[in-house]
Amino acid sequence: MLFKKFIIYDYETYGLNVSLDKVSQFACLEIDSNFNIIKSPISIFCYPPLDYIPDVFSIFITKILPQYAYFYGVNEYFLAKIIYKIFTQKNICILGYNNISFDNLITRNIFYRNFLDPYEWEWKHGNSVGDILQILRTFYILEPSCLLWPRNILGNISFRLSDITQLNKIPHLSVHNALSDVLATFSIFKILNSHNQYLLHSILNLYNKKKLWNFFLKNKNKPFFYISNVFGSQNNNIGVVCFLMIHPLNKNIILVYNLQYNPQYLFIFLKQYLYTKEVFKNLFKLGVFSISLNKKPIVLSYKKITTSNCIRLKLNYLLFQKNFFILKKKNIILILKKIFTQKIIFKNFKNVDLKLYDNFFNSFDKKILENFFKICSYQIPGEKFNKKFQDSRLSELFFRMRARNFSNTLLEVEKNKWRKHCQFFLKDFDFLKFFNNIEMLEIKYKNNPQKYKLIKKILFYVQKKIFLIQNL
Repeated sequence: MLFKKFIIYDYETYGLNVSLDKVSQFACLEIDSNFNIIKSPISIFCYPPLDYIPDVFSIFITKILPQYAYFYGVNEYFLAKIIYKIFTQKNICILGYNNISFDNLITRNIFYRNFLDPYEWEWKHGNSVGDILQILRTFYILEPSCLLWPRNILGNISFRLSDITQLNKIPHLSVHNALSDVLATFSIFKILNSHNQYLLHSILNLYNKKKLWNFFLKNKNKPFFYISNVFGSQNNNIGVVCFLMIHPLNKNIILVYNLQYNPQYLFIFLKQYLYTKEVFKNLFKLGVFSISLNKKPIVLSYKKITTSNCIRLKLNYLLFQKNFFILKKKNIILILKKIFTQKIIFKNFKNVDLKLYDNFFNSFDKKILENFFKICSYQIPGEKFNKKFQDSRLSELFFRMRARNFSNTLLEVEKNKWRKHCQFFLKDFDFLKFFNNIEMLEIKYKNNPQKYKLIKKILFYVQKKIFLIQNL
């Protein structure tokens, strides 16, 4: 086995914005390479800071009130430290259910806001990340007998965790409870391993970047299967693509062509294209898109899927082969290099919380972060830990981290700064939308005492927060 152990984790959140919204619950389970539980599952609640108002619909789904989290949980700084300690063990694979697209991004932002390296946990010390949702999609394609497969109202296979567990009678006591979701995800992972251990190990091997690169090199001049939601559930999240080139500005990105499309339309576009912001959207519509190696893509050789499975999945071999040979007749690489060498100008955010992807921290600042983690493992960070950072983001992040989690450590001048920051937050917040949502839910659930009470508690929390900020 490639990894010594696996960590399966999940978040519940106060909203869906991975950069700005906060975690309400974290849960994880550690298992060894033989799928034995090593430690008791962990579940921790987290309360939001003063300069944040939760999304009312998210609370309605999770039923986790900020008031409850305040009494039974921790602040984000302490949560970040706990998660970081778990995730930076050696030779582990960190998994979740749809975590590549959501939970991992939440994790990066939590670490970023709390003076921890946002990326190293994903690869350092022989570690990797993976996604059981993607593994499950692969098993549906190659080993459909492993589970019963629910369908949604459109007739497509539903990979919603609760749908899978319900149809297969897998214990899942409380949907949208992080601990319950983790245990249900582990049960599915265990079933897949029991059904076809060799296939599961083959997928996990792709989490090794060298082995993934070897796959692309071997299949550089051949069509291959790519499992991804980019193809949509109507196409069973699978398509046939071919290698075009390595992205000229990012060696961790591969450009491929979707062989479902007729390349003739791409040729016409490339003859007359003008470089605009829309060029990448147009290329995607014509079949050109990227595969990020850091997102642990699942790719399969062209011979991996049996003819019977191709028929079941409605994969048109003849069409793919025809389009592949048409594409190879013309050399479009030079034009594509020219297009993708153009740097995309991203929106310049003023809010430091949105600046995670502006740049990597340099070695000087990373050393400060490492020392900070060691020192503040047993101390509450105060102003004395502030350093002269080379990255302009870090001073503001350090201030916000202390203000949000340890406001009692602020100096008088910092208290004034925090007051202005929170008052600006109130001024900027869309209260019209918030109270309209509250009113809509009150009307909808006026005859449901339990849910109506929940709405009133959310409203009371927000009104109290407004009062606290106005009286800082």
